[in-house]
Amino acid sequence: MREEPILCPHCEEPTQPNTRSDGSRVCSCTAARELPRPAVAPIRLQPRPR
Repeated sequence: MREEPILCPHCEEPTQPNTRSDGSRVCSCTAARELPRPAVAPIRLQPRPR
């Protein structure tokens, strides 16, 4: 799911949050600084059983 652009708390420019594989979120600025977690946790899908 793609998130809506937000205002970066570090550089105060619009940025697209990028979620890493460990669940952390970084801004799309060149510094790729960590963003605060959203108020609602994302839904994590379970792998399909084999």
